[in-house]
Amino acid sequence: MSKQIKIKESPLFWPAKLKRDGLYVLDETLIPRKMQYIKVTSTREAVKVIKDMKTRAFGQFLVVISTFLLELNKTKSKGAALVTKIESIANALNKSRPTFPFAEVTGMVVGWAKAAQHEGADVKATVLKYCQGYLQGIRGQRLERVQNIAKVIKDGDTVLTHCNVSGELAMAAYICQQQGKENHFFATETRPYFQGAKLTAWELKRMGAQVTLIADNAVGSVMA
Repeated sequence: MSKQIKIKESPLFWPAKLKRDGLYVLDETLIPRKMQYIKVTSTREAVKVIKDMKTRAFGQFLVVISTFLLELNKTKSKGAALVTKIESIANALNKSRPTFPFAEVTGMVVGWAKAAQHEGADVKATVLKYCQGYLQGIRGQRLERVQNIAKVIKDGDTVLTHCNVSGELAMAAYICQQQGKENHFFATETRPYFQGAKLTAWELKRMGAQVTLIADNAVGSVMA
């Protein structure tokens, strides 16, 4: 029977954490110089974090769902008034980044609220339960995907990555190391924000992986 490996988690794997006094979002624009979290206490501040690109796509998704949890924990609104408030939060989040389909996620949350109201259920308790369950499900799926990525990578493989999903590849690289596999990773700069250089290469190296940073337009040469 193979030894169970405890997965070492990258800070980028879950870059937004909800605490009692607010939502703490990892400021990815400061990496690799330092790791610092931004405290978010309102929808307005959450929108600013997304607009300013303080966190990447998955982090922004976490901010969106967590903003509903943040506001629900603060509000005393009930019934129709709470549904209206949830719709208002959704509209603000939808406008925060036009190039990313937040409406699909926010629409789901609004749908839960409206269904609870229609059924005469507690809107706040229902939406809190579904949002928390949804995040738990996403976390489980991501951890499972990390393990599947590690299975796909064979000993001696070289991996080329461009703007990978936060944390997952680095965590898979860690598992590969624990399994005795020797691998090398090539990460592109990822212009114009150089997230590949500042984040992908950083977290791979942080996990102990062998990584080489290349220019975006060097991919063809590397593959050849």
